[in-house]
Amino acid sequence: MTDDKSLIGNRAAHAMMEAVQRQAIEIVALSNEAREVRYALILKTFKETAMGMGKETSQAEEAANKMVEWTRSMGMIIEAGGGAAGGAA
Repeated sequence: MTDDKSLIGNRAAHAMMEAVQRQAIEIVALSNEAREVRYALILKTFKETAMGMGKETSQAEEAANKMVEWTRSMGMIIEAGGGAAGGAA
């Protein structure tokens, strides 16, 4: 039996990964300069959101940095697979 906390946690994790994927899909089509601007916006937005949810600054920064790291990684995977004119898919 799944408890409510676990179910909510799973849904939140799924929603976060979908957000990472959507951002990465958009980012791979951008120039390198525009990508960095977008990563900075993601960092700022997630940090502010986490702090608004009551997280301490250090926790909010860590969460935001992870979101940017995951988004960058997903972008590299998309490009390696041939998305946005990368790779040889």
